[in-house]
Amino acid sequence: MKRQIVLLTLSFVAMGTLRVLAQESPKFAPADVSADLDTCYQTLQVSTYNLYVTTPKSVYDAEYHRIKNELSERKDSLTEMETASLFQRFTVLAGLGHLSVQGAFSDAYNLYKAGGGTLFPLGVRIEGEHGFIKANYSGNSTLELGDEILAINGKPFSYYLKGIYPLVAGENDYFKSTSVDIGGFPRSLWQAFGRQDNFRLKIQKAGTAIKIVLNVSAITAVQFDKVDKGIYNALQFDRAFRLLDKRTAYYRPGIFLNMDGGGGTSDHKTFEKGEFLRLLDSAFLQVHLHHIQNVIIDLRGNPGGDDSFSDPMVAYFATKPFWFCSRFSVKTSELTKKFWVGVTDTTVKEIRAAILSHKDGDVFDTPLPSYPPRTDSLKFTGHVYVLTNRHSYSNATTTPAMIQDDHFGKIVGETTADCPTLYAAEHEFTLPHTHFIVSYPKAYMVRPNGSTATTGVVPDYPFKDDGLGTEDKTLNYTLKLIDQNKY
Repeated sequence: MKRQIVLLTLSFVAMGTLRVLAQESPKFAPADVSADLDTCYQTLQVSTYNLYVTTPKSVYDAEYHRIKNELSERKDSLTEMETASLFQRFTVLAGLGHLSVQGAFSDAYNLYKAGGGTLFPLGVRIEGEHGFIKANYSGNSTLELGDEILAINGKPFSYYLKGIYPLVAGENDYFKSTSVDIGGFPRSLWQAFGRQDNFRLKIQKAGTAIKIVLNVSAITAVQFDKVDKGIYNALQFDRAFRLLDKRTAYYRPGIFLNMDGGGGTSDHKTFEKGEFLRLLDSAFLQVHLHHIQNVIIDLRGNPGGDDSFSDPMVAYFATKPFWFCSRFSVKTSELTKKFWVGVTDTTVKEIRAAILSHKDGDVFDTPLPSYPPRTDSLKFTGHVYVLTNRHSYSNATTTPAMIQDDHFGKIVGETTADCPTLYAAEHEFTLPHTHFIVSYPKAYMVRPNGSTATTGVVPDYPFKDDGLGTEDKTLNYTLKLIDQNKY
C-alpha cells in the first residue's frame, strides 16, 4: 500500500549536487537574503508539525531578529558560503533531523574544490566526543587506523565538534555525528572553521597509552574526493540478494524509494515501486525454492524512504497485520496540500482527503490501517535477522522497530542514531531569491509499542563494528548467532 508519508532526504545526500551551475561564487544582496529569511521562517512556522518542540519560540524569534538586524546593517553582498551557513544554522536550530537546507554547502564546496581548496587529510569516525582515524590520506605512515585524535592545532577534538554541530540537523549529538561521518569530517571542519593548510595533531596510538605530536599538511579537495567515498562508503542505496549457504540468505533492500526516480520528496516518480518489488519478489522466490531457513535483511547504511516499499517486504515474514507506528499525526498546510493534490493512488485516498479537507494549520491523527501478512506459499516462516547500524535512518529505523515490537525477527548490530518515534514525513520548498531548498517534517509518529522516548532502536544482539579493514564483522557475528541457534 502506497502511503507516501514516511519520507527522508538527508541533507548530506546532496553534498555533490549543484543547485545551479555556476562558474564563480554567486553574490546575494542582503535585502534578498532577508526576504528569503522571512519566507523560510514563515513557511516553517505554518508547515512544520511542531517547529518549537525542541527550541522555544522565544529563542527562534531572537535568532530571527538578530539575523535581520545584521542584514539590515550590511552594505556588501553575501557570498554563497555565508548565505548557506546563515540558512543552515537557522533551520538546524529546530533540532529536528528532517528539517534543514538540502545540500546547503554543495555549491560552495564544488566552487571551493574547483578553486584549489584544501581539506583535513584524515577520515574520522566519531564516538561521543572522541575522533578516531578511519582513513589516512596524509602520506604520514606514523598515523594508523584506529588512532585517536586528541587535539588539532592545540584545541581538543571536542572543540571542533561544538563548532560543527550547529551546522548539522538532528535531534541529538549521536545523530549529528553520523551525519558528519557520511559527509566527511574534513568537509565539516572546512564548513565550520574555513580553510586551513596545516594541522598540528596530538594522537594517542590505538590500544596504547602512547601519545605523539606531529604535523600534517592538508590535501586538496580534488584529491580528497578521489580517495574518499564519503556518503557512498557509509550509505548503501543499492539492492542485493545472495544465498550464503544452504540454510541462509542475505537480502539488502537498499533505499526504500525508486532508484530510478528523481529522489525529491515532492516528485511522485520517487514513489514508483515496480523496480523495488521485482527484486523483492525474486529474492523471496529463491528463498522458497531453496528451502532457506534464515534470512538476513541488511538495513545498515540505509537512508530510509517510504513504508509503501518496506511493508511488502515485511509482509513476507510477518505473523500478523502490522503498521510502522501506533500513532500518526499530520499538520496540513497550503504547501503540503500542493503535493497531495497530485497524489492519485487510491490506496491513500482517505489520508489525501483528510489533508486536503482540513484547514491550513489543522493537526489531526490519521487512521491506522494495518498491512496484512502474506498467506500464500511464498510466505517465509523461518528466522529473520535484521542488521542495523548508526546509519540506518528514517524508514530504516521505523521498520526494524516494528519488526522488533511485533516479534517478527531479531535486530543485530548498532543502536540506530535516528529514532522510531520522530517528526518526519518530509516535504520541501525553494527560497525564491537564493534558491536554497528547505525540508520540513509535516507529521509526528510514535513507535508501534507506544514508546515516545526519543531513542534509537536498540538491537536484541548489540554488536559494534569498528569499520576498520574489509571484513564484514557484523555479518559474520550474525552467522555465528545462526550457527549457535540463537534467535
